Amino acid sequence: MTLLDKLGKDVKADVKTAKDNGCAVQHIHLGTQDFVYRSLNRMEWKILQTATLKEAQAADGSMDPLKLMENKDKSEDSVVMKGLIYPNHETPGDLSGYPAGYVTQLADRITELSGFGESTAEPINL
Repeated sequence: MTLLDKLGKDVKADVKTAKDNGCAVQHIHLGTQDFVYRSLNRMEWKILQTATLKEAQAADGSMDPLKLMENKDKSEDSVVMKGLIYPNHETPGDLSGYPAGYVTQLADRITELSGFGESTAEPINL
């Protein structure tokens, strides 16, 4: 029995849909919990980043570095809520039951899977 069979037909269908839409899908086991997540596409990423930047604006419309730092957790929650396939959560508040570092680890992995971070591709001079 595969992991997807164990997690059920709904998760299996969601993984298939994500892959059919061009997303990469991965699994990680943290503590006693399985997590299945997918990459984000360019439009999803832009929407999340626009929302984060909007919340970091000062009253005069400029970027407030303090607000930007304060919104880091909210931004991580948004990335996880968008990319997490299993377990399914309805609201960011549902993530509060996990140990403190799980959401950060998941957000980092989803971000990396979405093409950000250290590139393994080596450019070739032409």
